[in-house]
Order: sequence, then structure tokens, then C-alpha cells
Amino acid sequence: MLDPERMTLAQWFWLVFIAVLFIFFVCRWIDLYTPVEPITYRPSRLEASLTEPILSLWTDAQAG
Repeated sequence: MLDPERMTLAQWFWLVFIAVLFIFFVCRWIDLYTPVEPITYRPSRLEASLTEPILSLWTDAQAG
């Protein structure tokens, strides 16, 4: 049935297509179900500069 010398181009296409799909879904499944620890979050300078005025308002409100 899968004699490589007698297979047509369409048969080769579907065989390779199914193999690529299978590999893709296996890799995706491994990626989704592999537990990964989160990287320690440290806000960037831009994020810190954007929240600075809000934090100062919050501390003023708490003090006041």
C-alpha cells in the first residue's frame, strides 16, 4: 500500500501533510501542558514611571 516507488504525488502530499500536522499538534500539546515557573515580575522603568503619580496620590489620600 505505501510502496514509495508506486505512490503518486497526491499520495506523497497527503502522507507528508498528515505527518506535519501530527508533529505540530504533538509539539503544541507538549507546549501547553509543560509546567513553567513564571519569571519574577519586575516592572519596567516606563511602567514604574506611569504608576508613580498614582501611588503618590494614593499615599496622600491615605495620609489625609
